[in-house]
Amino acid sequence: MQPVQKKEDITEIFGTIVLLKHPKESIMSHHHFTRDDRIKLETLKSQGLSNRQIALILGFHKSSMGRELRRNSVRGRYCSITADRLAIRV
Repeated sequence: MQPVQKKEDITEIFGTIVLLKHPKESIMSHHHFTRDDRIKLETLKSQGLSNRQIALILGFHKSSMGRELRRNSVRGRYCSITADRLAIRV
């Protein structure tokens, strides 16, 4: 499976959902990961994107990506279902 490189590739994965946000167009604000964010994160990470690239796409800070992945990875693999279950318990 080839890593995602272009906006068009990401659109293919997620359909017509607009994901890319230009850093100057939207100011990052504090918000929690939603179930949809986690599903997108899992998909993009499995495609080989870096935490920085995913953060730009989803509108989070790159360190937030790292924390989410570190907290919710099992045996080195991020699982959105497990992450969402753990988030609901808190």
